[in-house]
Amino acid sequence: MDSRTRVTGTENYKARKLRDWEDKIRKYFLELSPPSWARKTINNILKNMIISIKNVNINYDNNSILNTQSSIKISLRDFNLSTIDEQGQPTFYSGSDKHHRIMMLSGFAITLNVSKEKKDTPQTPSAD
Repeated sequence: MDSRTRVTGTENYKARKLRDWEDKIRKYFLELSPPSWARKTINNILKNMIISIKNVNINYDNNSILNTQSSIKISLRDFNLSTIDEQGQPTFYSGSDKHHRIMMLSGFAITLNVSKEKKDTPQTPSAD
């Protein structure tokens, strides 16, 4: 047995072990992934989901930054997200037809107010 045969045998052994290891890893990750029917069902639910949000108002007041009073107000009157077909009509996505997602936003505003002086809060007299 010469050294050339020994090297080729070692390389074949390494290649076979590497293929075995790759197969084990592939099988492991296939077992972790959900079945295709579950994935398709979840995708259909998400693609047909209609999201509608109405009349949201968020106010945040801050009196602690550098002796100023600041506030931010965010308001949203209407937000809709739905699936439509090529003609722009609401549709049910079945997986084979062409579809689009449309997002409609109305009455969105962000207001930032900053005043130079902090408003004093009335102090209550202490009971002595």
